[in-house]
Amino acid sequence: MNAFNFKDIFSEIPDAVILYDSSLLLASNKRACELLGYGESDLEGINLSKIMESDAKRLLESFLLRKDDFKCQSGETSFRRKNGEYLHVEFSTRRFAGSEKEVIGLLSFRDLGASRTIQAKLLDNMHGMVYRCLNDENWTMEYVSAGAKALTGYRPDEIQNNRAVAFASLIHPEDRQRVWSEVQAGLNDFRTFDIQYRIADSAGKIKWVSEQGTGIYSENGDLIALEGLITDVSEMVIAGQEAMRAQAFLKMAIEQSPSGILIADAADGRIICANSAAMAIMGAGFEELMGSGIPYHCSRNWKTFYPDGETPFPADKLPLYRATLDGAVSSNVELMIKKNNGENRILSANAGPVRDESGKIIAGIVVFTDITEQRKLEKKFRQSEKMEAIGQLAGGIAHDFNNQLMGIMGYAESLLDTLSDGAAKEDLNAIIQIAGRAADLTKKLLAFSRKGKYMSVTFDMHTLVDETAALLSRSIDKRIVLTRNLLAEDPKICGDPTQIQNAVLNLAINSRDAMPGGGEIVFETKNVIFDENAGSPPVQSLRPGKYLKLSVADNGTGMTENVKRQIFDPFFTTKPNGTGMGLPSVYGTVTSHGGVIEMESVPGSGTIFSIFLPLASAPTCMESRTASASVPLKSASLLLVDDDPTVRIILARMFVTLGHKVAACANGPEAIELFRKKSDDFDLVILDMNMPMMDGRETFLELKRIKPSVKALIISGFTDDANVKHLLADGAVGVIQKPFNHKEIARIIAESA
Repeated sequence: MNAFNFKDIFSEIPDAVILYDSSLLLASNKRACELLGYGESDLEGINLSKIMESDAKRLLESFLLRKDDFKCQSGETSFRRKNGEYLHVEFSTRRFAGSEKEVIGLLSFRDLGASRTIQAKLLDNMHGMVYRCLNDENWTMEYVSAGAKALTGYRPDEIQNNRAVAFASLIHPEDRQRVWSEVQAGLNDFRTFDIQYRIADSAGKIKWVSEQGTGIYSENGDLIALEGLITDVSEMVIAGQEAMRAQAFLKMAIEQSPSGILIADAADGRIICANSAAMAIMGAGFEELMGSGIPYHCSRNWKTFYPDGETPFPADKLPLYRATLDGAVSSNVELMIKKNNGENRILSANAGPVRDESGKIIAGIVVFTDITEQRKLEKKFRQSEKMEAIGQLAGGIAHDFNNQLMGIMGYAESLLDTLSDGAAKEDLNAIIQIAGRAADLTKKLLAFSRKGKYMSVTFDMHTLVDETAALLSRSIDKRIVLTRNLLAEDPKICGDPTQIQNAVLNLAINSRDAMPGGGEIVFETKNVIFDENAGSPPVQSLRPGKYLKLSVADNGTGMTENVKRQIFDPFFTTKPNGTGMGLPSVYGTVTSHGGVIEMESVPGSGTIFSIFLPLASAPTCMESRTASASVPLKSASLLLVDDDPTVRIILARMFVTLGHKVAACANGPEAIELFRKKSDDFDLVILDMNMPMMDGRETFLELKRIKPSVKALIISGFTDDANVKHLLADGAVGVIQKPFNHKEIARIIAESA
């Protein structure tokens, strides 16, 4: 066949055909010129880069340079037409060895535009961006669907062949290496890849995308391209992130809740969630709680009871049990957890079921709070209210009883002075002694009711403890050891040292009686400072300030819960011959001094009483004074004011017997009227505190208005500490408590008149 015939045949081939070498287009047929928009002779000798992108040109060049037996390659690519438009084609190329080892290639191609129209429309209508790209560092796109615009903000022709932007540059810098690695891993394993990563669109907006793709291989197994779909999943990812944040927030909220929280799976009843507060309250580790299940009422470390601490809490009544199995809602259920270490905690629990969308119970949840301290405070408050009420009653009884004792003792002493020795005189002495013991009992009642503190002086608690220990050492069993740990740097207290010593002595005697076989009583002092800005006080009812803490501890028999509940109640006693007023009087004395008393006791281990007393304050306290020398008795003119006729008569007789002149009045107005007329006639007014119409203070103030220099001695069956302070501040010369004897009142009148 001659050359002319070959050229004609080549020109008329139906498919477009070109001959090329490593850089130039050597020949083209008529169909190739038509598709590319050139004249029949215009293509010969032009550089391949004029009709194809560099990637396609490199593909052909590398194909020609292969040294193996691979002589054919096919695929799809884009050619550039003369008018600048791009032509997407399907091609097939073969290589031939010419003379002098020259290699040329023959490439046939056909326009895919018409055959791909329907397919392209389908791809363009898909959500997301369908692509075909090369496996290079730019992810060079040979084809992208119309969805590229919505996804990236760029037109498809701007992304294809990296004309305006390379797709790789849109990938977030932090994700690029991961994307490359995951794609290569999929290609190496000949599997699809499915990855999520971030891109930046043309406006700089960050989007999350999901890419599913696979490699396209030749018949010989060579990778030709990547094909796949990239979709915008920003909403889904953000929703997932928000859900994760919400879940993390909920987890943190549960974990950091001050209330204990337990969640049980309804499928098997096992605990699936336990926060730190639950573990701390129950004294259990995470593994122990997570390993526990129905009935939840006990473990190796605790058991559950009703708040009384005696009755076991039935397993099927527990709030979490009922919520998980029965769907019951429980509110403010109180129960007690008894731990093996001896610690008991009272809990308030609220529980309910967790249901899915269909209403099926999938879990139970219980939220519980440790209310142990709250219940202790409530108990103390109720005890305080009870003691206040009993104290008011005791004070009133003591007042009336003291007036009666005043009459008994007064008449007995009056009769005693008229008798010589004999049985009658012995009987009267017995009456006086019995009345004295009754007066001691009323003093304890008054101490309990906080109505008996008449002295406010500064004294040293260490000295008082030393004196008390010395008294005890002479009377207690020698098998009992007295130990003093006096650690307080400031031991000065303001108050009545006699009452405080009696209180300490009472505590020590209780310790003694609790150790019939011997033991140790420890007196310990230390200073305690409570600043309201520094947190909780050492004892809840203490006010901010500086205190001295005195502890009296023993290692005796201890007390049961029942005894501890009643220990400060008047007339309650566990001793065969006890009066039941020792500890109540201690309670009243401490309270009247602005202090607090606390008690800890364990049966078989001993008891500790702790007294907190305010340190001495100079503006409200006088320095203690030594007893004055005896004052010579002298006759005085007295104005006696008392509403009780028995007391008034016997006191008037007593004062006359002592050599004084007496004018007696039954009430305040009567005394004021007499004093207004004869104020200069009286050396001393002896004034009952509690009277109808006008009480002692009101009467005294009115007398002062008449004569500012008037001297008044207050007598009373009882009065409270506040009134005593007011009277002394108003100018009263002293206060004496009924009943009293001849010698006592004679000395006070001699000192005051």
